[in-house]
Amino acid sequence: MIASTFVWLGGLICGAWLLGKILPLEGNYRNSSSRGHNPNLPRISVIIPARNEERNLAVLLPSIQEQHIPDLEVIVVDDGSTDRTAEVALSYAARIITPDELPPGWLGKSWASWHGARAASGDLLIFLDADTCIEPGGLWKLAAAGLEQNGLLSIQPYHIMKRPYESLSAFFNIVVLAAVANPRPIEHNRNRSTGAFGPCIVCTRDAYFQSGGHEAIRHHILENHSLGSLLARQQQPVRNRTGEGVLSFRMYPEGFGQLVSGWSKSFASGASSTTPLRLLAIIWWLTGAVTVVTQSINSQMWSSPLASLLCFTSYTAYALLIYALLKRAGNFSVMTVILFPIPLFAFMGIFASSMLQTFFKRKVTWKGRSISTSKGREEP
Repeated sequence: MIASTFVWLGGLICGAWLLGKILPLEGNYRNSSSRGHNPNLPRISVIIPARNEERNLAVLLPSIQEQHIPDLEVIVVDDGSTDRTAEVALSYAARIITPDELPPGWLGKSWASWHGARAASGDLLIFLDADTCIEPGGLWKLAAAGLEQNGLLSIQPYHIMKRPYESLSAFFNIVVLAAVANPRPIEHNRNRSTGAFGPCIVCTRDAYFQSGGHEAIRHHILENHSLGSLLARQQQPVRNRTGEGVLSFRMYPEGFGQLVSGWSKSFASGASSTTPLRLLAIIWWLTGAVTVVTQSINSQMWSSPLASLLCFTSYTAYALLIYALLKRAGNFSVMTVILFPIPLFAFMGIFASSMLQTFFKRKVTWKGRSISTSKGREEP
């Protein structure tokens, strides 16, 4: 009992430390309105790599149009789509870019992002995943924050869920935020970033091309994460924030299979690139959660009033911490918090699958492409 108490108490401390690092986008621009507020921004280019994204673009592109930003350039890079991606993009007056055939040594999203950036005319580049959605006034806030950053700003969108199975992403959301979020002020960020969030990157044109952009990390599966690390190594300021009230997404709306394959394709690679101290804190926090669950289902732990009180206290404490963490990640229900062992063990199973694919099979699959994790390239 003493050993298990030490584990879960230490896990709570680690979890509280991680919670302190997960911060939303902050500053006066968070309260600015999309109408009548002009922070003297330069021309903005929004770049959207898209592969079979007709459904998602029908949500994202209208949300961009509603921002009422003058002289806004929207570029959709059609990455070998076989659906109506191009037609949907054109219907919302987006500019369509079609890259050449994927060359050896490149991965698809980096190839598409690089083509979009080279075609863009804006001084501020905003790279968005097609499954994101801009909240009212959100693009103003992103652009103003990116201009203030004068380097790279990444945003993890607020996760909107509509079906019960989507809550199984709970621990994945927390771990992603805990691994990448950077609470330090801009002037203290340099060379200390753990990377960047993948769905949204805001970068000045000069910083992007001076760093080498996506060409410099063309074979990396976690392309935007690697881009953040690249700029940090080059002494460029990097900041990572959560996107509640600014940017949202619904990650895997097509079913449980998509959720499994989506998290499996990159999660183990992301874990291996997390800084040692942050990774140790995450592991201890997760180990504490498993310890709390296992002791709660151990009948011997309920054999005395003192042991029962200890079990109840540890479970409640962890549930409250998980509630605080999930509030920053998305619209997770209270029931997800109360029954947190279910998404916890889903996390462990899917993470094991990701480890198997990444480090043993050396191959992951996403959107019809087979990606070699050892060769750093996509295969037919």
